[in-house]
Amino acid sequence: KPYWHHEQFLKEPPPGSTILDIGCNNGVFLHHAEKLGYEVTGMDFNNNSLEAGRQAFGLKRLFCCTLEDFAQKFPDEKFDVITVFEVLEHLDHPNDFLEAVKSLLKPSGYIAISVPNRDMMINPLGDTDYPPHHLTKWSALSLDNFMHVHDFTVIAHSFKQITAEDFVRWFDY
Repeated sequence: KPYWHHEQFLKEPPPGSTILDIGCNNGVFLHHAEKLGYEVTGMDFNNNSLEAGRQAFGLKRLFCCTLEDFAQKFPDEKFDVITVFEVLEHLDHPNDFLEAVKSLLKPSGYIAISVPNRDMMINPLGDTDYPPHHLTKWSALSLDNFMHVHDFTVIAHSFKQITAEDFVRWFDY
């Protein structure tokens, strides 16, 4: 089953035929994007997760590598859409990362990003929302500013409402 942030994308996917999911885990999102007609490519650091995606969903273009390694291996490959779900907060150099993402994006392409919201009233992530797990914290404003600095136009935001499950997880922490 796709996560909430995947579902937000899948409700109103941007135009295009090719998609790269950075930090794709087992490819569940790519599986659903493929059903929408996208040619899908994913990358992640965990080869076991990638292998699970190959087995469960028949995904062929899954790569265990860094973004830089991917760009070197496929220098001419460009994508209509690049997704970065729950990755940005783990990076110690987000500016360099976004420039590398930008180099893989077709002109007029789209980037979809999800991050934990630092302005949430309760934090269901508990201690995992701090180093060494999360190195940066993002609000809608900080993410907007970050994207504008890199010459992107922000089209939309979605905010997950706190669920009973989130509240229970927060209470456990």
